[in-house]
Amino acid sequence: MFTRTAMRRALGLLLLALPPYGQAEDYTLYTTTFSRLVAPDGEGAKGLYVEIMQRVEQETGHHFRWVFQPWPRAQLSAQGDPAGLVVNLTRSPEREAKYRWVSPMGWGRYGIFTLRDQPLTADKPIGYLHGSDVLNVLQAAGYGNLTAGLSADSNARKLQARRIGGWAVNIWTGPTTYEEAGYDIAELRVQPIGEAWDQWIAASPQFPQPVALQIAAVLRKLKADGTLKMLEAKYWRPLPGYPTPSEARGH
Repeated sequence: MFTRTAMRRALGLLLLALPPYGQAEDYTLYTTTFSRLVAPDGEGAKGLYVEIMQRVEQETGHHFRWVFQPWPRAQLSAQGDPAGLVVNLTRSPEREAKYRWVSPMGWGRYGIFTLRDQPLTADKPIGYLHGSDVLNVLQAAGYGNLTAGLSADSNARKLQARRIGGWAVNIWTGPTTYEEAGYDIAELRVQPIGEAWDQWIAASPQFPQPVALQIAAVLRKLKADGTLKMLEAKYWRPLPGYPTPSEARGH
């Protein structure tokens, strides 16, 4: 028979074993491949955002399963799944009501990559990722000859094969994608367009608000204690002449 002291000790051990925010749950993170940010790795995933969400798992006890889909489908999947989230998403008026906006978790800036020996001309289109808001940025900058690609990798290959004259993509992930496709990034030059922006983790409108607040609180903690900046330095490959995402956002 347990003594009162033994019962208290057992209760204390039980409380220590519980997640700090309550009952642990499973949630799904929908995304597509973004070099260095998130990419398939066997049956799991790897990248900056994966490590960030691993820290969230440790703090909350929740588990996040990564599902890779074409970018437009990933966004729709997150909208329709009450336990679904999506990264990395730019917040815009068109998207505002479609998601529960959880927290910024990174930064970005778009640029148009071209081959150094092939100036951008009006007769060749600029490629971009289908479903990306970079389309609005390009149109606002006055570019009209545009073509959508199904993946960043396909756009990198089209640029190297000179099937497109330029490729609009995040300036901090474009070079890595080009290199992973088997090409030399020394072939590239880039012209930034638009301003630096936040990349968000967002969720279905039906996603539980208490859990969204938990995730946001952990991300604020990781930013305050320098973890986010440390992880960013691990994954970002410096692009000569341009600031890191943190520098661009004044952090």
